Amino acid sequence: MAEIALSVSFFISVILVILSRGQSHKRADLLAVQACHIKPTSRFGGVAVGLGLCGALLVLPLGQGQLLLELILCALPVFAAGVVEDTGRRVAPAWRLAAGICSSFLANHHLWHDGAAHRLGPL
Repeated sequence: MAEIALSVSFFISVILVILSRGQSHKRADLLAVQACHIKPTSRFGGVAVGLGLCGALLVLPLGQGQLLLELILCALPVFAAGVVEDTGRRVAPAWRLAAGICSSFLANHHLWHDGAAHRLGPL
């Protein structure tokens, strides 16, 4: 499964970098407080990782991807906030924090209160 996720993420990353080269100079994120890049840089790595996880989910045998699907769904609020910000729209830190809290609450509730933690096996 890890090989599939890594391969899908890699190829999507390459495609997104090629497609975003013409767009990255239009953003002013190099002037942002948290900016650490010198040249305009693609910010869609999270999309590639998310699609890689979805690709891995598609190749898992039926029933084995249930926990992965549930965790992907728990991560959707923070993922959506990141994608909105990466497309150039301003997202207030309070909204990013709220999305992170929402995702972590969903994951915590799902794993510990709905009994999904026992499916993780011994740690």
